Amino acid sequence: MGLIFRRRAAPPVASMWVSFITAKGSFADSVPEMVVSVEPNWRGKGIGGWLIKQAVNYGRTHGWQGISVSVESKARPVVCTPAMSL
Repeated sequence: MGLIFRRRAAPPVASMWVSFITAKGSFADSVPEMVVSVEPNWRGKGIGGWLIKQAVNYGRTHGWQGISVSVESKARPVVCTPAMSL
Protein backbone atom coordinates (compact mmCIF):
# COMPACT_ATOMS: atom_id res chain seq x y z
CA MET A 1 0.00 0.00 0.00
CA GLY A 2 1.40 3.41 -0.83
CA LEU A 3 0.48 7.00 -1.61
CA ILE A 4 2.24 9.94 -3.22
CA PHE A 5 1.12 13.46 -2.29
CA ARG A 6 1.74 16.11 -4.93
CA ARG A 7 0.45 19.42 -6.16
CA ARG A 8 -0.93 19.59 -9.68
CA ALA A 9 1.88 19.55 -12.29
CA ALA A 10 4.57 19.70 -9.61
CA PRO A 11 7.05 17.20 -8.14
CA PRO A 12 5.81 15.04 -5.23
CA VAL A 13 6.00 16.68 -1.80
CA ALA A 14 5.42 13.55 0.28
CA SER A 15 5.14 9.79 0.03
CA MET A 16 4.20 6.87 2.24
CA TRP A 17 4.30 3.13 1.75
CA VAL A 18 3.67 0.11 3.89
CA SER A 19 5.12 -3.30 3.09
CA PHE A 20 5.64 -6.71 4.63
CA ILE A 21 9.32 -6.92 3.67
CA THR A 22 11.99 -7.39 6.33
CA ALA A 23 13.80 -4.07 6.80
CA LYS A 24 15.19 -1.76 9.51
CA GLY A 25 11.90 -1.36 11.34
CA SER A 26 10.74 -4.96 11.06
CA PHE A 27 8.90 -6.07 14.15
CA ALA A 28 7.27 -9.36 13.12
CA ASP A 29 6.45 -11.12 9.85
CA SER A 30 2.74 -10.36 10.36
CA VAL A 31 3.31 -6.62 11.00
CA PRO A 32 4.19 -4.38 8.03
CA GLU A 33 6.69 -1.52 8.15
CA MET A 34 5.63 2.01 7.21
CA VAL A 35 7.90 4.58 5.60
CA VAL A 36 6.85 8.25 5.38
CA SER A 37 8.79 11.03 3.72
CA VAL A 38 7.80 14.71 3.54
CA GLU A 39 9.89 17.36 1.80
CA PRO A 40 11.33 19.85 4.33
CA ASN A 41 9.39 22.85 2.98
CA TRP A 42 6.12 20.94 3.41
CA ARG A 43 6.64 19.66 6.97
CA GLY A 44 4.39 20.96 9.71
CA LYS A 45 1.35 21.19 7.43
CA GLY A 46 -0.33 17.94 8.47
CA ILE A 47 0.58 15.99 5.32
CA GLY A 48 2.61 13.31 7.15
CA GLY A 49 -0.16 12.81 9.71
CA TRP A 50 -2.75 12.49 6.96
CA LEU A 51 -0.63 9.88 5.17
CA ILE A 52 -0.22 7.91 8.42
CA LYS A 53 -3.99 7.99 9.02
CA GLN A 54 -4.56 6.58 5.54
CA ALA A 55 -2.21 3.67 6.27
CA VAL A 56 -3.82 2.99 9.66
CA ASN A 57 -7.33 3.02 8.16
CA TYR A 58 -6.22 0.72 5.33
CA GLY A 59 -4.56 -1.63 7.84
CA ARG A 60 -7.67 -1.80 10.02
CA THR A 61 -9.83 -2.53 6.98
CA HIS A 62 -7.49 -5.32 5.87
CA GLY A 63 -6.98 -6.95 9.28
CA TRP A 64 -3.39 -5.93 10.01
CA GLN A 65 -2.30 -6.47 13.63
CA GLY A 66 -0.26 -3.26 13.68
CA ILE A 67 2.29 -1.16 11.81
CA SER A 68 5.99 -0.83 12.55
CA VAL A 69 7.67 2.53 11.95
CA SER A 70 11.35 3.40 11.71
CA VAL A 71 12.25 7.07 12.08
CA GLU A 72 15.38 8.54 10.57
CA SER A 73 16.72 12.09 10.67
CA LYS A 74 20.03 13.82 10.19
CA ALA A 75 20.01 14.84 13.85
CA ARG A 76 19.83 11.30 15.25
CA PRO A 77 20.37 7.69 14.17
CA VAL A 78 17.58 5.36 13.12
CA VAL A 79 15.07 4.72 15.86
CA CYS A 80 12.85 1.65 15.50
CA THR A 81 9.58 1.96 17.35
CA PRO A 82 7.47 -0.99 18.45
CA ALA A 83 4.48 -1.86 16.33
CA MET A 84 1.41 0.25 16.78
CA SER A 85 -1.67 -1.86 17.43
CA LEU A 86 -4.51 -1.33 15.03
